[in-house]
Amino acid sequence: MRLLMKVSWALLLVPLMLSHCAQRGPLTPEEAFHALSRAYHRGDSVALLRLLSRDSLDKVNHAAGMFARMSNEQREIIAGRLEVDPDRLKTLTPAQYLDLQFKLGRRLEEDSVREATSLKIVGSRVEKARAAVRVANGMELFFVKEGPYWKFDMTKF
Repeated sequence: MRLLMKVSWALLLVPLMLSHCAQRGPLTPEEAFHALSRAYHRGDSVALLRLLSRDSLDKVNHAAGMFARMSNEQREIIAGRLEVDPDRLKTLTPAQYLDLQFKLGRRLEEDSVREATSLKIVGSRVEKARAAVRVANGMELFFVKEGPYWKFDMTKF
C-alpha cells in the first residue's frame, strides 16, 4: 500500500514538472520568425506582444500613450480615419494599438512585416545577441536575444 501511495504521488508530480520545464519563448531566431508569422497571420496582438523585444514594447507603449495625450480634435480626426470611436483611442492598450495596426495594414494592403512573414526564410545571420532573418524577397527582420529567448526587434519600423 505504501508503495502504491509513493507511486501515485510521483505520477502526480510528473505533469507539474513537465509544465515547469516547458519552453516559454523561441530559442532561435528562426523559431521567433515562425512564431511572429503565426501571430501576424492570426492577427493575434497578445501573442505578438509576447514576441516583442523590450525596446519594441517601449515603442508600442509610447505610441499607444500618444493617443491619450492628443487633443480631442486630433483624436477625432485620427479616429475617423481609423474608423474607431475616439474615446477608445483615449484609453488604448498596447494590444489594442497592435490590433489597430493589423486592421490598418490589411486595409491599406501595406504591411511589410506581414509580407515578410508570408515568405520562406532563405538565410539568417547571428552576431552575438542580434540576428537578421532574410526572406525570399530579400527583406530582413531583426531579432534580439533577451535572456534565453529571441524577440522581434521592431524598433527599425
